[in-house]
Amino acid sequence: MEYAIVSNNGVYIRLNNGQPVACSKKIRDTFSKQKAENILEHLPKSMRRLHFKLECIPDIKMETPVERIVKATKTSIKGNDGYEVAESVKSWIDKFGECERILSDAAKRYKELEIELKRADEELIDILHEVELEKPVDLYRGWIFYKRIRTNRKNRRNLKDEMVIIHNVIVEVDTTKVSKERTQKAINGLFSRKYRYRIVEVENGE
Repeated sequence: MEYAIVSNNGVYIRLNNGQPVACSKKIRDTFSKQKAENILEHLPKSMRRLHFKLECIPDIKMETPVERIVKATKTSIKGNDGYEVAESVKSWIDKFGECERILSDAAKRYKELEIELKRADEELIDILHEVELEKPVDLYRGWIFYKRIRTNRKNRRNLKDEMVIIHNVIVEVDTTKVSKERTQKAINGLFSRKYRYRIVEVENGE
C-alpha cells in the first residue's frame, strides 16, 4: 500500500533531488509506509509547522458519487418520442420530387436529341448525294439545294446546343440521390434517432 504526505490544509510533499518540497495533489509523490514515516520525521523545521501527516492511498480507487453517476449515464440513451416533422422539412419531399422529374425528363430528352441529330446527319448525306448525282441544274434548283442544306445545318446546331446544356447538368448529378422516395426515407429516419447523454468526468479533488 502506498502513502502520501499531506498537511491539514491540503499541501502535499514530493521529493526534488532527494529533498522534500511542498506541492499540489496532482504532482505529489507516493511512498511506502516506512519511507513516508522517515521523510515525515526528518522534515525541515520550516515545513513541520504545517503539521504534515500520512495519507493512505487505497490500492483500489474509491468510486465517488459523481463517478457513479457518470458510469450509469454513459450508456444512457434517450429516444425520439413525440417528434413531429416540421412543414419546412416535409416540403423538401415535393421539392426533390420535382427535381427528380426534371432530371428524368432531361435524360429522356437527351436520348431523343441523339436520335434527331443522327437523322439530321443522314438527311445531309442524302442531300449531298442528290447534288452529286443530279444533272446540272438552273439557278432556282441550286437555290433549293442551298436552302435545304442551310435548314439542315441550322436545325443540327440547335439540336447540339440543347444537348450541351442538358449534358452539362446530367453528367454531374447523381440522379439516384435526388428522389421523392429517398427524401421520404431520410425523413422517416428522423423518428429513429437516439441521443446519448454526454457527461464530462472530473478528477477527484478538482
